[in-house]
Amino acid sequence: AYEVRKMTGIKAAEEALQIYGTLNQKHGEVEALEALAAATKEDFSDVSSKSQILAEKFAESGDTKEEVQCLLVAASCREGKDSQKAMQLLQRASTAAKGLRALQGLVLLRMARLYLDREEPSEAMRAATQAGSIFRNEPYPTKKIRSGEIKCVEIQMDAHVLLGAMDEAFRVGVEQGRRFKGLRERQAEGMILMKLASLHQMRLEEESALKVLQYVPMIFNTVGDRQLEGLAWERIANSYLDAGDAVKALKAMEQCVGNFRKVNSRLMRARAALLQADVQTALVSIRKGSSLDALDAAKEATHLFQNEEAFLARAVQLLTNAHLLNGQAEEALERARESQDLARKQRQIGGEAFSLLMEAGAHLSLQDFGESQRCIRAAKDLFDSDYDESGKRSANDFAAFVQQAESGKEDPAQFRGFGFRRLNATEVRQKAKSAREAQPRRKQKTSEQSDIILWQCDPKSRDNPDGRCIITIFEGFEVRTGVARGAQQAQPKAPKEEEEGPGIVSADYSKDYKDSVKEQGTPEREPAVFAVRWVQATDDKKEPAKSRRELRRQEDTRVVFTKSLDAPSGCGRYAKSDRLEAEGERHGYRIF
Repeated sequence: AYEVRKMTGIKAAEEALQIYGTLNQKHGEVEALEALAAATKEDFSDVSSKSQILAEKFAESGDTKEEVQCLLVAASCREGKDSQKAMQLLQRASTAAKGLRALQGLVLLRMARLYLDREEPSEAMRAATQAGSIFRNEPYPTKKIRSGEIKCVEIQMDAHVLLGAMDEAFRVGVEQGRRFKGLRERQAEGMILMKLASLHQMRLEEESALKVLQYVPMIFNTVGDRQLEGLAWERIANSYLDAGDAVKALKAMEQCVGNFRKVNSRLMRARAALLQADVQTALVSIRKGSSLDALDAAKEATHLFQNEEAFLARAVQLLTNAHLLNGQAEEALERARESQDLARKQRQIGGEAFSLLMEAGAHLSLQDFGESQRCIRAAKDLFDSDYDESGKRSANDFAAFVQQAESGKEDPAQFRGFGFRRLNATEVRQKAKSAREAQPRRKQKTSEQSDIILWQCDPKSRDNPDGRCIITIFEGFEVRTGVARGAQQAQPKAPKEEEEGPGIVSADYSKDYKDSVKEQGTPEREPAVFAVRWVQATDDKKEPAKSRRELRRQEDTRVVFTKSLDAPSGCGRYAKSDRLEAEGERHGYRIF
């Protein structure tokens, strides 16, 4: 039935494309082309060729918007197989869309996502930053533009993770989350919080992830988005399963299923059934669930996920285990082999190994001990290649049980499937902490400028008579020589008296520097200290700044006091020189 519907959709889209081409309705041609790409699931060569032909046609007629949209469709057809060709099409679309800001932002977003898939985080960061700047500067942002802005933030956070800068990823997420909260964009705020929870889970900080996630369903409930609310409850249920608390996972699962069932989406209903099967399996392992409920939910998930291979492998694994829980060895054996094929197709080594363990369990139920031992050995080899110590321990435990069953010490009929072992979060977190402590400490900064965090504790001090200081703007220390900043240029040497005369500098330096050298000699390498500015807090009733330039203009009207800091003692003859930043001068300050 699905194949019939798919062919009907392709045929209808092709007919619509032909009719709109005859009527010369350009917008309709683009919509028909997008519908054709959505209906096509496997062979995109025909869609790609039609997209490029239409793009050439629109380029000749000067219809830039339609040309860019056709190039985006053509790139989407190439992304899975030929990423280099897809990138060339996107670059061509970016060049064509220079006069259309919103469309150019969408093209840059697609480029950033493709760079991230190709594991090029620096390029992904650059493209996502450009796209986010375009989206933020839109005077009237639509829902599509706001969604693109959120995706740009998520791509930036993922790029920082790939670069190994987890703290920077957290910083970006927190800053953008506060900005969306100030703009009263509740949906965007909730999505950023879910991304921050993912970062906590990457660090194996399960408690912190749950603390972040507990606010997200309420945010999406306020917006009225049931699908996002269901996704948030799904994340919470999986977090409780990872923590080993199946009872709390059951409560979160009920909320998730209630939201997913109300969304008119086959995919969401399938995810609800998958979560039900997972939670019921965990409850059965502590003798509180129903194996028949787990079997029914797994069957429903497998049926609904027939066209979603990313989830189908997991659904078939749960179905195989549900058959084992109910003593259906023949069905479990068939499903275990199907699960192995799906795992190999998706290159999931751990999934294939666990499917082999379930096949070994099916052979054990059929009292075929030789095949069971063979499957366990194959699973152990796969766990070794995947560096999965937990899976290897599971395989060893099961091998010991099979040996005892073969020798008659255990009854094979007592075997009733597997409780899906989840990692002990506390143990893993302790191991990760000890591994981090064993690593050598990295330098805090490799650049010359380091930040100073300075808080004004006494609002009515002598330096600040106004008494209304709440936020502090800080600058930083910077190491430099007399003129050259950093160690990139050679330190200026004192001139020889016989060549230049005493205290004479022939280089093209400033007059103040020449006079100081004439009086006191060549300066040594020293830290120069910049100004610190105390600024009043913004009024909550005012509109938030829409750009960095506007923010700086607001700061200039709210400056309470500016003071230059003294350099630390013992850092050279010019430690307290007048070469400090003037009042009102900026040097990359930040706001807290």
